Amino acid sequence: MKKQVLRTLFFSIAFLIGFLAKAQNDCPTWEWAFDVGLPSHVQLLESHGDTAGNMYFVGTFQGAFTIAGITLSTPDTSHFIAKYSKNQVWSWAVQFEAKLPSGFNNFPIPHDFYFDEAGFITVTGIYTHTAIFGSDTLSELHLGSFNTFVARLNTNTQQWLWATQAESQMKVEPSSIEGDANGNIYIAGSASIYPQSSSTISFGNIPLSTSGDTYYISKIDSSGTWLWARDFERSSHSPIIAVDNAQAPTVITNYVGSLTFASQTVSTTGGQYALAILGYDAAGQESWWLTAAGSNTVSGPKTWHAAYDDFGNLYITGESFIDAIQFGSTLLTGGTQLSYVAKINPQKQWAWAEYFGGASVSLAFSNFHSEAITLGNGDTYFSGIFDNDLTFGNDLLSAGNITGLFICKMDSGGNYHWGGAAYAPHGSVNGSLARPIGLGVDLQENVYISGINSDSYLFGNFSTVQYGNFVAKFKRDSIIGLSLPKDTFLYCGESIKLVPRSGSVSQLTYQWSPAHGLSDPTAQFPIASPDSTITYTLDVSTSNGCVATDQIKIVRDSVRYYGAGINFTTSTGNKMYCDNANFSISAPYTYQSFDWSTGSTIHNTYINGPGVYVLTAKDEDGCYRKDSIEIFGPSKITPEIPLLCTNDSVLLSINTNGLDSLRWNDGSSQPSRNVHQSGKYWATLYKGTCIYTDTVEVLAFTNTGNATFSARVNNLDVDFAASSIGFVQGTWRFGDGTFGSGKKISHTYANTGVYNVCLDATDVCGVTARHCMKITVPNIGIEELPAKNIFSLFPNPATGVINIESTDEQAPEVHLTNLSGKVVLREKLAQGSHWQIDIHHLPAGYYFINIAGNTFKVVKL
Repeated sequence: MKKQVLRTLFFSIAFLIGFLAKAQNDCPTWEWAFDVGLPSHVQLLESHGDTAGNMYFVGTFQGAFTIAGITLSTPDTSHFIAKYSKNQVWSWAVQFEAKLPSGFNNFPIPHDFYFDEAGFITVTGIYTHTAIFGSDTLSELHLGSFNTFVARLNTNTQQWLWATQAESQMKVEPSSIEGDANGNIYIAGSASIYPQSSSTISFGNIPLSTSGDTYYISKIDSSGTWLWARDFERSSHSPIIAVDNAQAPTVITNYVGSLTFASQTVSTTGGQYALAILGYDAAGQESWWLTAAGSNTVSGPKTWHAAYDDFGNLYITGESFIDAIQFGSTLLTGGTQLSYVAKINPQKQWAWAEYFGGASVSLAFSNFHSEAITLGNGDTYFSGIFDNDLTFGNDLLSAGNITGLFICKMDSGGNYHWGGAAYAPHGSVNGSLARPIGLGVDLQENVYISGINSDSYLFGNFSTVQYGNFVAKFKRDSIIGLSLPKDTFLYCGESIKLVPRSGSVSQLTYQWSPAHGLSDPTAQFPIASPDSTITYTLDVSTSNGCVATDQIKIVRDSVRYYGAGINFTTSTGNKMYCDNANFSISAPYTYQSFDWSTGSTIHNTYINGPGVYVLTAKDEDGCYRKDSIEIFGPSKITPEIPLLCTNDSVLLSINTNGLDSLRWNDGSSQPSRNVHQSGKYWATLYKGTCIYTDTVEVLAFTNTGNATFSARVNNLDVDFAASSIGFVQGTWRFGDGTFGSGKKISHTYANTGVYNVCLDATDVCGVTARHCMKITVPNIGIEELPAKNIFSLFPNPATGVINIESTDEQAPEVHLTNLSGKVVLREKLAQGSHWQIDIHHLPAGYYFINIAGNTFKVVKL
C-alpha cells in the first residue's frame, strides 16, 4: 500500500495578521460536505488545497468519464489532474499518460504532487514504456525498468510546461515531493538495484552512482532541470521531505546499525531502529542531523508528516511498532505500537514530543490513511481513520462499533486545541471507511478535507453518499451551532429520544437540565420520560471553551396514547346484553381510580341496555387510560330512527340470524312488518336463555325538502357535510365547474376566491331540494412573499434535500408548513451561510418555508 505524503502551506504575513485578529475561541463548525460526483471507475489518489479554498486532485481512471464538461477517455488506464472549486463544482481537468506493464493497472502510478500558490502543480510517479504530458513524451531507456517522472502543469492555462525523468536499470520510485518559494522542486525516494551491484541512477544529466539499493534526495529548478542528487542509506520505510524558508531540504528516515552523515557517525545497539532527520543545504550538501532512538528490532519508526513553519521549526508525525522512543530528554513509551508528534527547533534540537492520539495507538502504520497540514504559525491540522479510542488533549473520541474519521488541531507548543470526528451513522468496523486523501486551508483558516468513503458519513448536519468521493469544509468560528428538534407532544407513559444537531467539528460535552425524567443528563442522546409538561435546556461545550445552548419543550398529556386500551370483561363472558341477566362490565382492580360513563367509580358498572360505555382509569404510573366497550343485543330493529312519510308506511325489520324466535308487540312473529302510524314499536327476541326487548319510535316526517349543509374551509381544502334530516342522496356543485356526490365530501380548489356551492338533496320521502352557499377560499400566499433578498434556495422543486444560502453569517430558524398551514418541520440552524434541510420524509406537494421571516414556496417531488 502506498504511503500518504502530506503538504505544508506557508502563509504570508497578511494571513498571520488576520489570524491574530480572530476571536479567542476556536470553534470549528462544519459548513458543508458534498460528494464530488465521479463514477466508480474513477479513483482519486491525492489532493491539496490552495489559500482560496479550491482543491486539486490527481486520479486514475479506466474507460471514459465526464468531468468539468470535458470527456476523458482511454483504452486502458490513464490519469488526470483536476480542480474542484470552493463553489463545489469541477472547474477543469487535464489528462496525462504514464504506462506500466500488463498486470499493473491498479498500481498507484501518480504518487503525489506539489501545489505552488504561484499557479503550478508538479506531479511525480513511476512509469515504464512512455509517459506523455501534453507535447512532452518521456521514453523508456532501460527495458523493463521503473522510472520516475516529474512534470509541471500551469493551473491557469492548463498547459504542461515541462516533464523530466529519473531512471536506472531497475526501479526508481519517488516517495515524497516538496517545493520552495522560488519554484524549485525536491524529490525523495528509493532506488532498487537487482542483482545487487554498482549502478548509476540518471537524474536528467545528473548521475548518481550507487552500490546497491538506496534512498535518494534530488532537486529540480523551476524550468525542469535537475540540479543535484544525493543518496543515503536505505532502511525500512521510505523517506519524506520538508523544506524550510532558506530552501534547505530535510529528509526524515530511519536506520539500524550505523549511519554516517555530515562527517559524523551515529550507531544503534542490539539491532534497534532509530529515527533519523538529515538536513541538507540548498546546494545539496550535508548540513546537520538529529536522531531519536527506539527500542524496536523489527521495523523502524515511520514518519507520515513533516513540515517547517515560517520560523524554522520542524514538525514530524509518525509511529512505530516499538515500546519506547527517545526524543532528546523526552521519552515516550507505548505498548506494541506508538504514535507521536514532535518538534525540532531552529537550533536543531528536540523542543518537545507528544503522544499522537494517546499511548499505544496506530493511526497510519497499517492503513496509511492519515493526513496533516502545518500552517506558517506552527498550528497543524490532522485527519485520518480510526477504530480505537483516541485522546487529543481533553477530548476523547470513542470509535464504538464503527470506524470513524478523526480531525484534530495542535498548536506550535504541542497543545491540542480540540479533537472531533465524523461517523457513519449505520456503519461498522472496517466496513465503513472515510479515508482522507488531502487537506487545504484558506486565508480565513477555513479547512477543507477530501477523501473516499465506502459508507454515508455525517459531517455535523451534512451527509455524504455511500461509495463516493467527498469534499467537506469547516470554518473557524467563535460559537457553536446547535439545534434541538421542535417542541413535541407525548402521551402519558411514552418516552422520547432527544437528538440534538450541531455542526461542531470538535468533541462536545453535553449537560441537560433539569435532570428529572432523563436517562442520563450528560448523554448526547438521552431518553426523556417526563411525568408532566417540561422544558429541557441543553448546554454544550468544548474542551477549549466554546459553548452553545438550546431548549425543547415536551408537552405531556395525562392520557396514554391511542390504543393503550383497558382489558374489559363482562359478567356473561360476552358482549350480548340480555334483559333477564344481571349484566355488568368490569376493569382490572390494578387501576387506582375509575370513572365510568354510567357514573360508577368502582372497578365495575351495571348496565340496563346495549350501548357504548366509556371508562377513564388512572394506572399505577399515574397515567390516565380511556377506553370504551360496545354492548349489543341478540339483534335489533332497523332502521334505528324510522321516518314515516305522509300517506305512506315504513318497514321495520329484524335480522333473525342466530335467533330462536321473536314476537312483535302486536303478537306477530315475522322478521319484518309495515307500520302506518307514528309511535313506539317493540319486539322481544329469544336466543337460548337470553331474552331481550328492543324498542324504536317511528317519527312522522314533515320537514321534507331540506337541503342544508355545512362547510369547513382549510386553505384550498374544503370539507362539506349534508345536515338535513332524512338525507338519502345528493349532488354537489362546487362552483368551479366540478361536481361530486355523497353525504360528506372533501374538495380541493385550484385557486383562491369566492365560490357558489349548491347541494341537491333527496330525502327518504323522495323530495329533492336545493340549497346554495357562498364559500370563500382565502389567499394563502401561493406567490412568494417579499423577502429581504438575503436567502436563496435550491433545487426547487426538490426530491430530498433543500440547500439554503445566505449573503451573511447568521443562525436562523426555519419553519416548513404544508398547504393546510400545519408546521411539518422546524429547525434552528447552526451559525453559518450555507445549510441543508432534509425533506426526504415528507410527501410530495407544495410547502412554504419561512427562514428568519422570509417566506418561499417550495415543491417536493
